[in-house]
Amino acid sequence: MRYIPASTRFLVVLILLSPGTGYSWGYKAHQMITAAAIDILPADMQVVLAPYREALVAQSHAPDVWRYDPDERSRHYVDLELGDRSGYPFPNFPRDYATALQRLGPDSLQKMGTLPWHIDAYFRRTVGSLADPNDSTLVFLSALGHYVADAFMPMHTTVNYDGQLSGNRGVHLRFEWWMLDQNAAAITMKPGLPARITDPLENTWKIVMASYTDVDTILRADTAVRQSFRPPLPGPRGERSADPPYDQELWNRIGWLAQFRMNLAASAVAGFWYEAWLRAGKPSLQGLSALPPPPMD
Repeated sequence: MRYIPASTRFLVVLILLSPGTGYSWGYKAHQMITAAAIDILPADMQVVLAPYREALVAQSHAPDVWRYDPDERSRHYVDLELGDRSGYPFPNFPRDYATALQRLGPDSLQKMGTLPWHIDAYFRRTVGSLADPNDSTLVFLSALGHYVADAFMPMHTTVNYDGQLSGNRGVHLRFEWWMLDQNAAAITMKPGLPARITDPLENTWKIVMASYTDVDTILRADTAVRQSFRPPLPGPRGERSADPPYDQELWNRIGWLAQFRMNLAASAVAGFWYEAWLRAGKPSLQGLSALPPPPMD
């Protein structure tokens, strides 16, 4: 197994596993975000990661197929309304995990989602892995980038995550996956400089709150397409599925928003990576191979 290139191994695994998780940016979007993040890293870290570019991009959606872990799904989102019913900017939402756990309880917290706290905890684990590089270090880096990117997807921040409460059912995958896949060639990835990450948890909360402000934009665009074009067509068994003409209409209205948020995500991913690498002492990472993901505690 060690002699099979890491990127090839992960591509095989990801092809064999069904992509219908529905709680993350689509595979192509995650790959584009990761590739763009690598391209804007400061030169000292970019040189270190250059030999692993293919593996990092290929593994960028790995957390979406870590199905053996029953807690994995909740790590990709946070339904803000469930933590504070007063509405945006959710002033009563407990930002630290201990307070949230005490106030809401483990079951409610699991239902609400744990993305911000998971990013914070995973950042610290990534720093530890970078400080003592091993065959899981690249997996930590790519997975950290995945979770950070998920915080930029607006529908990951709301209880109305699939438009099921507003007559927009199916909008989640339509925005983050289907319309992006069929317009991948038109997506422009030109992120700004890596974001400065001083406090991973605080930075993540700022990202999540900003993402939430775009929820209504997505829902309004989907409603407009349903009214002016037609409702999306169901799949052959009545399931929600891609509808290329409908998805194109949605892209024409808010493709700009998806690209904007993907570019912001790439900047943040690069920032989180660089900060983790600095805190770990700027290790060289020579000779690493990316093996299957490490078990979660």
